[in-house]
Amino acid sequence: MDREQFRVAAHAAIDDIINHFDSLPDRRVLPTIEPGYLRPQIPENPPIEPQEWSEIQADIESKIQPGLTHWQSPNFMAFFPASVTYPSILGEMYSAAFNAPAFNWICSPACTELETVIMDWVAKALGLPECFLSTSENRGGGVIQGTASESAATMLIAARERRARELTLAEGVKDNGSREYEDRICAHRARLVALSSDQAHSSIAKAALVAGTRFRTVPSRLEDNMEMTGESLRATLTKIEEEEGLVPFFITFTMGTTNTCAVDRFAELKAVLNEKDSWKRIWVHIDAAYAGAALVVDEYRHIAQNFAEGVDSFNMNMHKWLLVNFDASCLFVRNRTDLTNALDITPTYLRNPYSETGTVIDYRNWQISLGRRFRSLKIWFVMRSYGLNGMKAHIHKGLALGNLFTEKVKSRPDLFEIVTKPDFALTVLRVRSSAATPTASNGTNGTNGTNGVTKHGVAQVDQKANEITKKVYELINSRGEIYLTSSVIAGIYVIRVVGVSTQADEAHTLRAFDILVNTTEEILRAIRQRIIVINPLPIPIARICVTANVGSVAESATGFEGVDEHVEVPSFIAPDIGVLCIIGEDGMIMSTDIWACEVGCHCCTDLFYFVTAIPDASAPVNMASEITPPPALKRSPLHANFTIGWICVLQKEYRAALAILDETYDKVALARGEGDRNHYVLGRVGEHYVVINLPPSGWHGRVRASTIAHDMRSSFPRMRFVLIVGIAGGAPSPKEDIRLGDVVLGTQVVPWNTGKWTQHGFQRTGLTRAPPRELLEAITFLDQRFWSPDELLLSKSIECIASKAPNGAAFLRPTRDRLYKQGFAHTESICDCLQAESGLPEQLSPRGRRDGDHVRVFQGAIGSDDVVMKDAQTRDAVTKRENILCFEMEADGVMGIMPCLPVRGISDYADEHKNDDWHLYAALAAATCARELLLSLSPGVVARFPLALTGDLVDRYMKGAVSSPNVFTGSETEKLRQARDTLIGRRDFLRELIIPDIRQKQRTLRENSPELRDEMLRLQDSQKILKKHLQDLYDIILDNHDDLGPNPDPAVREEYRNLRAQLQKDLEAIESFASIAGGTLKSTGDMLKHLAEDHETLEIE
Repeated sequence: MDREQFRVAAHAAIDDIINHFDSLPDRRVLPTIEPGYLRPQIPENPPIEPQEWSEIQADIESKIQPGLTHWQSPNFMAFFPASVTYPSILGEMYSAAFNAPAFNWICSPACTELETVIMDWVAKALGLPECFLSTSENRGGGVIQGTASESAATMLIAARERRARELTLAEGVKDNGSREYEDRICAHRARLVALSSDQAHSSIAKAALVAGTRFRTVPSRLEDNMEMTGESLRATLTKIEEEEGLVPFFITFTMGTTNTCAVDRFAELKAVLNEKDSWKRIWVHIDAAYAGAALVVDEYRHIAQNFAEGVDSFNMNMHKWLLVNFDASCLFVRNRTDLTNALDITPTYLRNPYSETGTVIDYRNWQISLGRRFRSLKIWFVMRSYGLNGMKAHIHKGLALGNLFTEKVKSRPDLFEIVTKPDFALTVLRVRSSAATPTASNGTNGTNGTNGVTKHGVAQVDQKANEITKKVYELINSRGEIYLTSSVIAGIYVIRVVGVSTQADEAHTLRAFDILVNTTEEILRAIRQRIIVINPLPIPIARICVTANVGSVAESATGFEGVDEHVEVPSFIAPDIGVLCIIGEDGMIMSTDIWACEVGCHCCTDLFYFVTAIPDASAPVNMASEITPPPALKRSPLHANFTIGWICVLQKEYRAALAILDETYDKVALARGEGDRNHYVLGRVGEHYVVINLPPSGWHGRVRASTIAHDMRSSFPRMRFVLIVGIAGGAPSPKEDIRLGDVVLGTQVVPWNTGKWTQHGFQRTGLTRAPPRELLEAITFLDQRFWSPDELLLSKSIECIASKAPNGAAFLRPTRDRLYKQGFAHTESICDCLQAESGLPEQLSPRGRRDGDHVRVFQGAIGSDDVVMKDAQTRDAVTKRENILCFEMEADGVMGIMPCLPVRGISDYADEHKNDDWHLYAALAAATCARELLLSLSPGVVARFPLALTGDLVDRYMKGAVSSPNVFTGSETEKLRQARDTLIGRRDFLRELIIPDIRQKQRTLRENSPELRDEMLRLQDSQKILKKHLQDLYDIILDNHDDLGPNPDPAVREEYRNLRAQLQKDLEAIESFASIAGGTLKSTGDMLKHLAEDHETLEIE
């Protein structure tokens, strides 16, 4: 790579990084891959020839991104944060460019001297005592380490050597390098004990392990907020000295423990250490890795005053909360001589005149390793870019978000209790076990807490609460919208929430709280309900899984076998859908059925009955009176459940699509979009409901395909994406050994023939399109499966499906696969092409036999245009120019309408030698691969795809799906509840349909896609109109108090007001989203007039 190539690559990388940060709010925080996912995607051996940067960069998105946990996401609320800002990234770039190991001053004086100055800046910013400055009389100073763990290990080694030396000299043995001196040092090392609180980070124990010393913990108590107290320290030190005969030499006090952010009682602890001379000699290290950043603000400045006396070292990580990326661990020592005495080893090759005089700092003597990175640059850049006021503002924002979350938790004492004192933006909570019992008259489930905090700050161990809290935590993380961590404190299972990412704001905090509440209530409803399942099967059942609405615990009736099991309702199931899953003794799923029902209905499948949920789990069940005969027929899924489209344009592709379905439905109510000319088959693949179009004869090309997709979307407005599945002409090349029957997954769609001819040759003007990120991640997982030890997986699946399909013999794999040389043409007609092959071996392109005769899956660019590719010379030229794997005619048209993934089976080689022999097999190979892709996608992932917003779709939603009754009847409270439910429906529509689409359009604009700019501008106007209508709706209902009746339930009214406040934040978010594009165009928001009319007629009688 030369300088110009680097310039281009660097610009591309920076754009990629910016897009990455912009996309974080919409990305799943945790990856969905399995261990070992990457090795099958990376060649076993390094490349022999150099590769283009564009090819390397493409692998970041396709191979690396799917395996990332996004620590910088505003939805990452686990562990502690990992900061990164643009100035710190720039510092890393310069550091990498300068690339100086900098172990001695002379190695690069700027590296050493900038670090010395910047560490003094940091000390002053944190308000540390003067003794930790490099200019202090006691020869203090700071050094940048990689992590707090390195800092702790370095300090512990320095403390070990200082104390062992003191004990040896006290015996009268001189430090003269003798064997006696060495033996006594080693003897004393064996008696040394390092200490920390039992709440301190595990790195302290590891540091003692590395240093070869003993380690003890000082116990903490919940009633002391898990802080280390003087009383507990005194008892531990006394036991070590008097009972064990050992020497305590090092102790870590913590400012902000990992579990709870507790702050040890520094003044109290130092007073204990001053009680005995031997205790005064203990090295005191302050671990403030996360919370130390808060010292920059005035509210916490007083804590640093405790470090003026009796503290030997202090450490905090700027890479956690203070805007600098990893690694940047700032370690300060009171006396640098303690470090150099322990770690200075200077062979002749490291000697130089400057170091010999002692006038310069050699940071190699302040750390365990020799070489070091130029880390001070990024800290320098950040402190100058933000200034102290900017750094304080960042900390204050995080503290405010933490306080907001804490207050929200306190507002629900019926659900939660805060286990330890919230601090440094961390909230530690658990679910109340009493929340699972019927509500007491005071609305707090009979608990004594009124503010969500445990009584006297002490929580008793409650195993039921532990189990509920654990279920809530696991369910939240499994769904992946936010990421939390848990811990166990004094036997109490707790959830930790700390959301102080640089991108985090109030909306993310409130959303996290909503997720916590909704998930908790879901689990609690499941626990409160008991559904009785009757087993008419002649075989025992190992596990019964039943959900009704949000999930239930299934229990077998007397005389039948079964196991209780909580089951999450798949997110693709509408709120009025129930699910029944039967698992046999061998662990295999025996039946999965979905049907429309309300909670409490008596529904059935061919195998099972179940009856109304029983609120009181202890109540006896009258089997004769409570179990009713089931209805005769199971009903089909709801129209809204069909969220995945499947487009095929040939009858053979359609036949293959039908063959892979698990089930088809012919009684689903189908509300067609206006002008929809498609005919559909509705079916199921695993847990997904799929819409397959019946192709009209002769409908080929991009325009026709876009029409199919448009009509399909108008009839199925909850559709998330489309698979376009069928055959294509392969483009074999020296790089890709594509054969007939193989499958190509289109990670890019290239309109290869859309462009113009210039004096420099053909210039393509058509835009390259790509499937959405979620589908690319699914491809990564699928690729891992197909390159597993069983490479025949896909071929076996094809054979199995063909064997069960009607006229399955037609799907059998042909035996003849011939690739002709460029320029060869038969004199015979195309129908005689295969007959002529045997006599023309010299015209065949030389190819070796592939290892195995099974289907292989490729992923890459697909050529899509209205021109049929049937010329080998053109094929090869375009393949070389665009890195294309196959050619077809529809994908580009569909991708212009909605998210799409092409799945193509290779039926010919896009040359003159086309024939129909491979059509059915290639179509079935593509359909089977698409089926495997869907099976690898969880319904929850599909539900997170944004819905595409268009005028006709909004119109359809306003007329139907979110149009609730506008006249409310019944009691005053019931009227208010009905009005509230109307608002919830429209608010959910707003969140589900509008906001994700705006975010998607924002990303498109940032990626400079000019084709969609007009759509974004039209969308902007629509949002303004929608905002006005929704605000009007709230004002009409809330301001007309006389219409609500004299005494509506205060709790309902308060809930209603809270809902209005939530919507206001949504509206503000929309306003900020819409401001991304300037200018005003004629609004397509006229489609929202139905909503406006609804508001005008809204009344309560």
